[in-house]
Amino acid sequence: MCPPPNDVLRAEKWAAQMLTRGPWNAIPTDALFELGDLGFDKDFPSLERLGKASALRNVLTSRGFRSSLQGACEEPVGDVNARLAPRRREWHDETTVFFLKRIEDELDHIPQQLADVPRRQLQSKIYMCLREAYGDPCLSLLRRRARRWIEGGFLHVGELAAASCFRDNMRRVCALVPPNVAFSVVRFFCNAFPTSRRFQAEARCCDFCGLEGADGIEHFLSCDRVALFRASTFQYGCVPWDLLFVLPATDKELIGGAVLLDCLLFALRARRINTHGAQGVQILNARYKHLRVRHKSLERGLRAVEVV
Repeated sequence: MCPPPNDVLRAEKWAAQMLTRGPWNAIPTDALFELGDLGFDKDFPSLERLGKASALRNVLTSRGFRSSLQGACEEPVGDVNARLAPRRREWHDETTVFFLKRIEDELDHIPQQLADVPRRQLQSKIYMCLREAYGDPCLSLLRRRARRWIEGGFLHVGELAAASCFRDNMRRVCALVPPNVAFSVVRFFCNAFPTSRRFQAEARCCDFCGLEGADGIEHFLSCDRVALFRASTFQYGCVPWDLLFVLPATDKELIGGAVLLDCLLFALRARRINTHGAQGVQILNARYKHLRVRHKSLERGLRAVEVV
């Protein structure tokens, strides 16, 4: 029944960014709290919202809150001692009772939506109301990322149309492939691949074709070795794979594109560690074979998109 300390909130953001294993804040923490909007089964819970939801639940269900607040705020009438020692003191504002009162005033619009909610589900319903009140950080993030691709000449559609189409495609992708594969698509669109250019370091050679200074996702769209891997593994669809997730696409195209991006991400990570000495293309093939064996749910979908 107390607000989370700022140190805890900072630690929460740090942990969320570390768990996604990408360049810092490539996917802002507010967007990680709303991954369910993109079709993922789970997202990161916000401690700040959970604290507010818990506080409001206590306000609505506590039997002693009103009497405690009344005793702390109201001055006794006609009591001479009240002039010598006022009931309200400076430290009262830091107490739990006054914190709950501030939460009640801030969220005064929410109790109207809780009339028929069972007591056991009260806090989860309050949390959902708070999510709706915070707007749509995922859409705003996708619009900013789409603007980057548009300015780079890769997209020729409006940023809102691209962001909306990407969100619709992602909801379908999450139903077709495992969550870790689907998240690779989000990382690619948000430029969260672990490339030297993304970390604002001197651009290294491409891990696949060896081209000098080409370690960036823009190059991977036209890399000869990546194109050869794609052509030898997946059937070519009617939608170019670099525009796959911002244009209407079939389920086969989405499955193939998601698996390809996951293989790219895994190969880049493995090349950074470089404990085995394998080449980038070798890692691409190894990752693809691993996905087929590890995720049985992918086997049927990959069988439909593979080159016969």
